Amino acid sequence: MNTKYKSTAHLSSDSYNKFTAQTLSEIYDTVKSRVPFDSCKCTFTYCSDNTTVSADINDIPKNLNVKAFEFFTFDFSQNDDYITASFTPDSISVTVCLPIDFKSSKELAENLLILMVEKFKSLGNNNKAGEKKEDKFKRFLEKAVSYASPLIEFIKLIKSFF
Repeated sequence: MNTKYKSTAHLSSDSYNKFTAQTLSEIYDTVKSRVPFDSCKCTFTYCSDNTTVSADINDIPKNLNVKAFEFFTFDFSQNDDYITASFTPDSISVTVCLPIDFKSSKELAENLLILMVEKFKSLGNNNKAGEKKEDKFKRFLEKAVSYASPLIEFIKLIKSFF
């Protein structure tokens, strides 16, 4: 008997607008690497300008204008078992239907959703491409110090009265 679980998360339109064919390919690879089937096929479906296209794929075409998609899905399947990742401009959802216990289906769906949400959050960041973590932290400290300096001076002033 298969167990089915669906997990959904909100997606900011800012992140979706920065989505590219490269990101689509990375998400495809992420989901594919987590599929617990020995062999499977993947159907990629998308809707653009009220036209729905569906095809079996092995790799994502590099020339797709992902921002024009009204929705798209990856459906990895083997017989009655499947994992579906669906995207719209405002949400991501993952549905897992596998012959394993409900807890395992739920865990796989939630883990895949977390990975994809993190991918989209990184798209929505205003950080410069290729910027190192140390540079990001340095920029944070520069901003934090400008806010903290007046507060430190105020605390010193209050301490001087005691």
